[in-house]
Amino acid sequence: MQIHQVWYMRSFMARLVGMHGIAKAHRQHSVLFFKRCSWVHTLGLYSSHAVLFLDRNGRIMKGPQPMKPNRIYGCVGAREVVELPLAVLTLRQSVLEQELENWRSGAQRR
Repeated sequence: MQIHQVWYMRSFMARLVGMHGIAKAHRQHSVLFFKRCSWVHTLGLYSSHAVLFLDRNGRIMKGPQPMKPNRIYGCVGAREVVELPLAVLTLRQSVLEQELENWRSGAQRR
């Protein structure tokens, strides 16, 4: 799985727009981090993505799970949400956790 863009969604607009703010051609190669967040939506998206819900220590609480378009997903107690390409569903848990650390260290601010 090749990831070309990793973003921390910090501003209100970036968080509201989410994956809509990423060019369609790049969505399947982008990872979005949402700090202090436990719910995300796919309203208006026409492609599927995967989601992870992380606890305050960055450990996976729920997921990865596929997100269908025009839905709302959440996890009570989550402190961070990560939206990523569906290809992540093929990764083993240990590989996914290592990739999360790599993506987090290289994330750009938005």
